[in-house]
Amino acid sequence: MVSTLQAEPEVNALLPNTVDSIYVTKFHAKENTWGFLPVLCLSNALAFTLLAVANTASRNGYEYASALFWASLLLIFVPTALRLVSISASRQERIGLVILLGLSLYMVKVLHSPLDFTFHDEFLHWQTANNILETRHLFTDNPILPVSPQYPGLEIIVTAFSNLSGLSVVESGTITLAIARVAFMLALFLFYEHIGGSAQIGGVATLLYTANSNFVYFDSQFSYESLSLPFAMTILYVVASRDDGYERNFLQKLALAAPLIIVVAMTHHLTGYVLIGFLALWTLFSPFRKMERSSWLTLALLTLTTLVAVIGWNLWVGETTNNYLGPVFRSGISEVISLITDGGGRELFRNEAGGSSPILERYVAIGAVICILLLLPVGILQILLSPFRQRPLASRITMLSSIALQSWRRYRNSAAALALAFIVVLHPLMQAFRLTSTGWEIANRSSEFLFWAIAFVLAVSVTVIGAFNIPKPIWLACFGIWASIIFIGGSISGWPPWARQPSSYLVSADSRSIKPEGVLAARWVGEHLPADSRMSSDRINTLLMSIYGNQRLITHLADDLYLASVFFSPTFGPSERHLLDEADVEYLVVDSRLSDGLPLVGVYFENGEPQATDPLTPIDPEALAKFDDVELISRIFDSGSIKIYAVGELDETS
Repeated sequence: MVSTLQAEPEVNALLPNTVDSIYVTKFHAKENTWGFLPVLCLSNALAFTLLAVANTASRNGYEYASALFWASLLLIFVPTALRLVSISASRQERIGLVILLGLSLYMVKVLHSPLDFTFHDEFLHWQTANNILETRHLFTDNPILPVSPQYPGLEIIVTAFSNLSGLSVVESGTITLAIARVAFMLALFLFYEHIGGSAQIGGVATLLYTANSNFVYFDSQFSYESLSLPFAMTILYVVASRDDGYERNFLQKLALAAPLIIVVAMTHHLTGYVLIGFLALWTLFSPFRKMERSSWLTLALLTLTTLVAVIGWNLWVGETTNNYLGPVFRSGISEVISLITDGGGRELFRNEAGGSSPILERYVAIGAVICILLLLPVGILQILLSPFRQRPLASRITMLSSIALQSWRRYRNSAAALALAFIVVLHPLMQAFRLTSTGWEIANRSSEFLFWAIAFVLAVSVTVIGAFNIPKPIWLACFGIWASIIFIGGSISGWPPWARQPSSYLVSADSRSIKPEGVLAARWVGEHLPADSRMSSDRINTLLMSIYGNQRLITHLADDLYLASVFFSPTFGPSERHLLDEADVEYLVVDSRLSDGLPLVGVYFENGEPQATDPLTPIDPEALAKFDDVELISRIFDSGSIKIYAVGELDETS
């Protein structure tokens, strides 16, 4: 039986003038053909139709909507996966396939809410973009996320696009992020292809990267990370490709990378920090590989340049970043330590309102983690042991085919591959954070960065396993099932069931709480109340009144005050009057739907809010209705669920 990987490829000699001694795989298939790409474009179009039907069914409350949703995602993912792992696909086809896959999965988010932004974080950056368009200045105050104006890379590009095209922020942002997704998938493929020495490894690794828990929704939304990741990956490719055909000097390399580094520094704090860490690790491992001194110095100087740019921007402009990120990391680490010492921890697959994920989703999510952990050691050993291929250890490994043994040589001088193998070790450790309430966010937010390494190492593992004499149909079936479990499991872990599709109203559930009544109430405010009036409301109406109503919302992040107790309190007394006076509140927006259930995201107003008397009981509807009976508080708007009160005449002595 001929190996799946031995049927066509021939591993050729070294590329000329390469310091890293990268091996490339050539196939007898024509390199300038699109192969199955047109067919997969058609199948993906059918998947979009199925997805649109699924979302419509979800809006109408049909139970089969979730099954249609997963079927549409598998229709996008599985055919692409089987084609990318094939040895007969040309490099041109692989590039087309990874771009098609990235755009298709981006469309999953777009079809969720095609006319407007509805995800929570999108409103935060939408406000910053609106401020730039209105004031023609950067760094204006944004009370719903004070750190956003300090990293305006996304907003600068989108508002420039909006000014030039005449399109709205929503339309400009959607198009901009689609272009960014294309750039990201291309840079990711080229990076993996270069350090893996194979277009097949590049394609499989890029495919597996889409299995990270944030790819489908979080990194497709209108948020600064969605733009910073493509720039960061382009930097990594520029650094990795330093030896393609000719040696660039440091100034040439810096001229290519420096503008991208500056854009990352001014776009997203966390991406900048991760980029520093990876480049530093890459530099640290470089002396252990055969690398010319000039190349090592180039890498070290680029790392230093990134450090200066990111930290410099943080100190000069983004001074609130530590206050924004610090508490999350401190709390998460503290909870992990408590978990180790005292036991307990967060219950998996259960939301803050007490609901739980379907049992099948739990099995698939856990199965995805197991599938990843089973294959990671294969890729890690492949990368770590490759420098010793000429020692007796390598000669004793007779179970692998010659192609598999030759692939060991691809990584013998690749410090990047070694750094990626080292980073993978963090993946099991990060799973502990998922068992904590605050740490869960750390584990989830690390996924898109850890998968830089996980996807590559898994692709190496797939290459090694595929080199055995496995019948092609069995191999393709096993790979398709394994990859699908990882992909679906990642999507399950990253986005809760109630948020994946549009449907009926839920309490404090971000996109599921954005409904026409709230939008129309906010538009009324924008037309009838003075702009920038000081207003207080719950988590969802804060977003709506800020964007559609053009009001200045009071938040703890910006004003260091919690006003949740004013809404929770069963009566309106001196302490509530004092809080409103201290915050100089002019209007209150009260949504009676808050009493319909517990908040799906864990809070009605803001993280750290003072809790109601019983955290397992929804807000008392009488507490929300108490403002009707308070003297000098006037109800000026009533849509049924949403009431707006003017409280400007109150003072501490009234």
